[in-house]
Amino acid sequence: MREVTAALLTGAMSELFVKPRGRIKAFTGRMVDASDVGSLMHHSASMPVWCGEIVSFASEHRAFVIRSEVKCVQQYGGDDRVADGEVIRDCVDRLTQAGTAASAYAIDFGVLRDGRTVLLEVNDGYSLGRYGCGPEVYVDVLRTRWAELVELSR
Repeated sequence: MREVTAALLTGAMSELFVKPRGRIKAFTGRMVDASDVGSLMHHSASMPVWCGEIVSFASEHRAFVIRSEVKCVQQYGGDDRVADGEVIRDCVDRLTQAGTAASAYAIDFGVLRDGRTVLLEVNDGYSLGRYGCGPEVYVDVLRTRWAELVELSR
């Protein structure tokens, strides 16, 4: 956070997207510029954050995943451009291979104006919005992840 606020205050960066990096969501990710630095200073200067360039999405999509299998992809914003299924599958495979994937989760993608599909974020499967996904799949995502959490807590 210290580096982000310094870069914005000195003009090294004009604006960027910032969100907390860690298990606890200290604030909702958002676009910031020099006029927003005060709001960031309410958080620890040593807080790790993710930063990204500002991009314009044509459409946004959420894939619901259970045990590394994509069960549903639901568009939740933008125009009728469809996310690239190969990009979605590649991201799911990489999470699985890294050993960092939960038993159930949602993974969000954006389609940029130039047509590229990009990863937005991964959301834990215990507390998600349905985003129009069928109730059977949605409940199965919640149930699968909750069962894993309960087992892990033993």
